[in-house]
Amino acid sequence: MVGNFRGTVFLEDGRITFAESPGIPDPAARLVGSGRLSEDQWPVPRENPARDTGALLLERGLLGEEELRAVLHSVVLDVLIALLADRSPAADVRFAPLERHWAGRLLALNPGAALAEAERRSALPAVRRVSPRARPKACELLRPWAVLRREHWPLLQRADGVRTVRDLAWHSGLALHDTIESVDALAHAGLCVLLPPVPHPDVPEPAARPPGQTAPPPRPALPAPPSSAAPAADPPLPHRVRGASAPPGADALLAAAPRVHDDEQPVFTAHPDVLRRVLEGLKRLGR
Repeated sequence: MVGNFRGTVFLEDGRITFAESPGIPDPAARLVGSGRLSEDQWPVPRENPARDTGALLLERGLLGEEELRAVLHSVVLDVLIALLADRSPAADVRFAPLERHWAGRLLALNPGAALAEAERRSALPAVRRVSPRARPKACELLRPWAVLRREHWPLLQRADGVRTVRDLAWHSGLALHDTIESVDALAHAGLCVLLPPVPHPDVPEPAARPPGQTAPPPRPALPAPPSSAAPAADPPLPHRVRGASAPPGADALLAAAPRVHDDEQPVFTAHPDVLRRVLEGLKRLGR
């Protein structure tokens, strides 16, 4: 996948409870874009701050627990695949060991198993052939018939040569990795061609949302990666908030990371290879 990775991985008790990235379709985009929920049905916790989004969805009977868990799992997989595919030195990974995401009530993935699954999907030929920034364009049929799978049809309808593969995922409510594989299948069948990405070397591609969908309140901006122009002085060691809990191995992370004072919670910025090592370490600690 092309472009600098920016994302947040939530860890609790050595497990991955959620992961998100601006370029990856989030649960709202997945459920609203696919038509599973209407925009009005997606809950906004502001009406009841004490309840989380997942609890509201389940309480209202809009989704079953297993269906919601499967969507959350798929979003995490999308983020990990993007992480493994982006080897850019400017990739930005934010660790949030003391923050909790509402998905943690439903999801607790083994880091080793999650990484293995992401590595398997990221090694597929389709991921290497199709960039998320490529622009699929539907072709005229060379024969009077074509065989499509159900998930291919909405993608082919929107393949106008302007929308990127990432746009198609957001608008169709599909996982990005599934969209990549479907677009590769359509191209292989001669039903679309892949136009090259529009060059934006210094501007990250904005995340697209289904038409009319209201975006959730934006998360605070992630810190910029440190400059490598000159060696920086050793940062002061952070202090854990009294009474706060952290997953196994968090002490080592806290000791190695600079303190961020905006919300009094530690935030870690690292290259994707660092995240891989951390997750593999968590896997060993869990044995």
